[in-house]
Amino acid sequence: MVASHQLNGYQKDTIYADRKEMSADRKEMSADPIRSAADFSPCQTAADQGYSAIEILRYFYGSNMYINTAEEISGVPSSWPGVVLTIGSSGAKVRQMQEQLNRIARAYPALPTITADGIYGPRTQEAVEQFQSVFGLPVTGDVDFRTWYKISEIFVGVSRIAELA
Repeated sequence: MVASHQLNGYQKDTIYADRKEMSADRKEMSADPIRSAADFSPCQTAADQGYSAIEILRYFYGSNMYINTAEEISGVPSSWPGVVLTIGSSGAKVRQMQEQLNRIARAYPALPTITADGIYGPRTQEAVEQFQSVFGLPVTGDVDFRTWYKISEIFVGVSRIAELA
């Protein structure tokens, strides 16, 4: 069956073949799987039909899909400060980097723990050098762009903030 309708001055033909359409009045999707976004009319997506994000996800990926929510997300690494951190540097970005190195050190005992005081001193430099050595970076003791993002990458992995469950 083909249904034609006008939308914004354009003629649109929607083909209803042997598959069942989603039932907007019952808020259920048919047992017949919809294979791709191409199966929907561009004029009316599943969201346009009133389905929530979780209903759409579960339809395509199974009933074991969940959307986690949180009031506040903490511990997410922030972007590079724009300057190389080295002995004498201080502030929030130094403290963040020190805290992340300490969290990484819990998973990698070869790395030393340091005081997260926001002051880049000799102990922080030693910890950075050891981190760079362990993770195959040039050992400079300074936190440049490449080192900052490697710290962030490893921190995300060991702190498990990237996981949904």
